[in-house]
Amino acid sequence: MEILKTETTLNCEVLILGSGAGGSVIAETLTKSGLDVLMIEEGPHINPEKSLMTATESFSHQWRSGGLNAAIGNPIISYAEGRCVGGGTEINSAIMQKLPE
Repeated sequence: MEILKTETTLNCEVLILGSGAGGSVIAETLTKSGLDVLMIEEGPHINPEKSLMTATESFSHQWRSGGLNAAIGNPIISYAEGRCVGGGTEINSAIMQKLPE
């Protein structure tokens, strides 16, 4: 994994936006078929071995909009969306936060 901090030009055959359940599986499948794949993730990589975030810190780092999203319609539906490497699978798996010992 490489983190780009400046404007960069990259070439690929397939660009995948997001590293959640959909993006990561299709990236692996296409890579194994020989395609040159680039996967871009908006959020940070959180190392579970080094991270002991509080719930408040987790919401600001790993959840889009601090965990408060709504689909406007009738009715309005609230939902959670990940914004980190792993996407929704990271926040919905219930394993991303270590409990204090």
